[in-house]
Amino acid sequence: MATRIRLKRKGRRKQSHFSIVVMHKGKPRDADSIDQLGYYNPLKEPSEIKIDKEKALEWLQKGAQPSDTVHNLFQKEGIALEYHLIKNDVDEETRNVELQKWELAQKENVQKTSEEISSEDEEVEVESTSETTESNTKDDSSSESEQEENNQSEDEETDTSDNN
Repeated sequence: MATRIRLKRKGRRKQSHFSIVVMHKGKPRDADSIDQLGYYNPLKEPSEIKIDKEKALEWLQKGAQPSDTVHNLFQKEGIALEYHLIKNDVDEETRNVELQKWELAQKENVQKTSEEISSEDEEVEVESTSETTESNTKDDSSSESEQEENNQSEDEETDTSDNN
């Protein structure tokens, strides 16, 4: 029977986390699994992913097919790249070099995104303070115009009372 590497849901309602497991293809999601490879918690920021790399590679070499979501998780962790290199008979030294390049690229991406997030936060703070000062100046000008209108209406009232 064909095997799949897929997610097994755990946790309560709206607090789900997942085990990454090897199961027979026809079994339901929460049925007994053959082997557990790790876990995935999408609710934490950033998502928490823990996968036993050796077990995952062993099952992939045995022919287990990962689900789309698990394949994406394997890509994030570098397991998909390593399996691709093993499958194409790349020697271990070249494989290690490629994996180091991938890890450096991942670190650079993380730094770029964290810098972008911090710069966006600064922009939001600057915008909110400028909006606050603009609204304060609008309030001041509107209160001044209201005072002028009140003064004019008072003058008109005194004019009509003088005519009587």
